[in-house]
Amino acid sequence: MGSKKDNSLEIKGHASVSGGAFSVGDKSHAENTTYAAGAPASVPQTIEELRVAVADFIVQLRAAGPEVAATVPIAEVVQQEIDRPTPDGNLIERLFARIVSGLGSATVLTGAVTALVAAARALFGG
Repeated sequence: MGSKKDNSLEIKGHASVSGGAFSVGDKSHAENTTYAAGAPASVPQTIEELRVAVADFIVQLRAAGPEVAATVPIAEVVQQEIDRPTPDGNLIERLFARIVSGLGSATVLTGAVTALVAAARALFGG
């Protein structure tokens, strides 16, 4: 017989919850902080700005370590597609989706992807 897995959490007494963080106990405090270190200051507005932002993003991916190394070649394909005379916005968006799925726990970089996808949609459709 299989056992039923229970992923619930029950807290009795004093608890503090903030976003995905929690603490338990008297005078406990929870704080959820989201960092967007990988996010560009703003959404690129031109193809040239998008090229620069993607190049910067590739540098960030390389610096992030081996856990996201598989996303670098995908980001390089995005860069090549942007350099084409008529970039395919749908392809670019699908490639960014693959990058996000490959980021795993490196969620600080997903903010950058969100801004890059928004720019690609605005510039190329998708």
